[in-house]
Amino acid sequence: MPISTSIKPRVTVLGSGVVGLTCALDLSKDYDVTIVARNMPGDPPSLGWASPWAGAMWFGVDGSTPAQEKMQRESFQRLWQLAEEAPESSVRFRELDKSEIKHGVGSGVFYTSVVVTPDVYLPWLRAKLESAGVRFLRAEVPSLAAAAKLAPCDLVVNASGNGARFLLDVADEKCVQVRGQTMLVKCDAPEVHIRHALRWDEYTYVLPRGDGTAILGGIKEFGNIEPGINEQLKRSIHQRCHAMLPAHVPAKFEDLEIVRDLVGIRPEREGGVRVELEDMAGLKVVHAAAVKKLVDSAV
Repeated sequence: MPISTSIKPRVTVLGSGVVGLTCALDLSKDYDVTIVARNMPGDPPSLGWASPWAGAMWFGVDGSTPAQEKMQRESFQRLWQLAEEAPESSVRFRELDKSEIKHGVGSGVFYTSVVVTPDVYLPWLRAKLESAGVRFLRAEVPSLAAAAKLAPCDLVVNASGNGARFLLDVADEKCVQVRGQTMLVKCDAPEVHIRHALRWDEYTYVLPRGDGTAILGGIKEFGNIEPGINEQLKRSIHQRCHAMLPAHVPAKFEDLEIVRDLVGIRPEREGGVRVELEDMAGLKVVHAAAVKKLVDSAV
């Protein structure tokens, strides 16, 4: 591992998913940053982390607290700026039309949002970070303290996702692993369509990637970490997506042009994301989402 000679305060970020990378990019202007992670952007597919398997797009989450709503608004503004300034990052926008609210849906909204292709976005973020002097250290650690020992620092940012439940000095029992399964298919749908429902097995979406493909989903299975493809679920997703968007999703499952099946284990947390500063026996820790202000206050 390269030795840092910077006089800036040192920050170690544990986790190289989209949260860890984004936090590191924000911090790299004012801090000497090292990312410690088991999985890295550009690695072969692995269920060991969630970010590569995301759809992915921004949308407001109903039932959010005022603090969570503020984070969502700020995230949207950053992503929208990225879509305009760096389209090579894969961040794009789509407009939804009123006429698309149909098929027995009780109510709906349409708005402009952004879509991200993780296979492009994560390596793009890594390249930006490396050009900014951020170091990457591949390691699997049992605790935040171990990460701080491996990459000595003034503060640790905990961006470990599902790992927060299993780190010995965090052991956050509010963290829940949630299985998702989707399909990447050839699809000419021009815009994003999402239908929420009372049950997670009716949660349906078509997320165009802007390259002639789209993600078809979805499902949320709480506590399920099965890595295999559920063939019955694939057909259910197809039927729901066709009912929602018949002009762009074929009626017959056999006519779907499936590029690949995707299974990912999402990190969720009862009560919402954890964003706070903690002193753990002298080790300063920021549990991450929007971290810059908390880091500034601690270092």
